[in-house]
Amino acid sequence: ITTKLGVSLSAVVPVKNYYQELEIDSQTDILLLNAVVQMLRAAEGYFDDFYNPEEKSE
Repeated sequence: ITTKLGVSLSAVVPVKNYYQELEIDSQTDILLLNAVVQMLRAAEGYFDDFYNPEEKSE
């Protein structure tokens, strides 16, 4: 995926879609929450660069 899309390996976040499961699995929940945190950090970094492009060139 990283080669085909040109995305760094650290930006690929595998997640499990378990909307039909009836029981909660805390280990899966922790992995999903970590994935969400990583996505939010990436989005924050993108918007920081988007709104402050001059700071990146310094």
